[in-house]
Amino acid sequence: MSGEVPSWLGNLNNLENLTFSSNQLIGTIPLELGNLNNLRWLRLSFNQLDGSIPSELGNLSNLQYLFLGVNKLTGIIPPELGNLINLRSLHLRHNQLSGSIPPELGNLSNLYSLELGPNLLTGSIPVEFGELINLRHLILWYNQLTGPIPHEIGNLTRLYMLYLTGNQLTGAIPQELGNLQTLRFLYLGNNYLSGAIPPEVGNLRGLRYLYLSHNRLSGKMINDIYNFPLTTIRITKMAELITTGKEFDSIIYELSSELKKNYVDFVGITFFGSRYREDFFLTLYRTVSAQYQHVMA
Repeated sequence: MSGEVPSWLGNLNNLENLTFSSNQLIGTIPLELGNLNNLRWLRLSFNQLDGSIPSELGNLSNLQYLFLGVNKLTGIIPPELGNLINLRSLHLRHNQLSGSIPPELGNLSNLYSLELGPNLLTGSIPVEFGELINLRHLILWYNQLTGPIPHEIGNLTRLYMLYLTGNQLTGAIPQELGNLQTLRFLYLGNNYLSGAIPPEVGNLRGLRYLYLSHNRLSGKMINDIYNFPLTTIRITKMAELITTGKEFDSIIYELSSELKKNYVDFVGITFFGSRYREDFFLTLYRTVSAQYQHVMA
């Protein structure tokens, strides 16, 4: 399907599902779609739509799913989207949206998935996001966001994915992230984060991917990393631990020695910027191989 989204769709008052994803649609999103009071699904992803997101979409009080990703949309995220109190998924990724993230999105208490990156968004992460208590996926990566990671993110105790990679975030990693017991993916790389990795991160027993590369992290973490799922008695959950900087060189041999004492199911570890990286991987490979062969024998 090609051409523009017809404005007469706004007359279909009983419409509940409007899906035009993965076509070749061009032009702007009609303002008239804001008249569809019964609409629950609006999916226009994977097209070539341009222009701004109509603020009139904030009138869709029954809307549960709004997918506008992978288009050429520009302008700001309308704060009126914060009126969509029944919304479960808001996906605006892979556009050219700019301006700050409206704090009104913190009103979306039923939101399950929020994807706002990659885009060109600036400003800070709203502290109001700490009110999104049902959120599972918070994906803000590859924008131009600045400032610290809000401590309030630690309130999102159902969070499964936290993707903040590729921004300009500063300050320390909040210790409150250790409250996120359901977290499996923590991506904080390619920012300007500083300070030590808080030991509370060791509370994330189900964490599988931890990306901290290309930051300004420093300090000792050898005493705390033993609390990680990676190095406790059985190493079964952590898939990748990526850190960076010469500050962590000294822990690698100690960590590889600790791995020899523990059973390894599956683990992949990368210490970017470490001059001991190759020796560490060789030690790790031999450890995993030997113990795997022992188990399989």
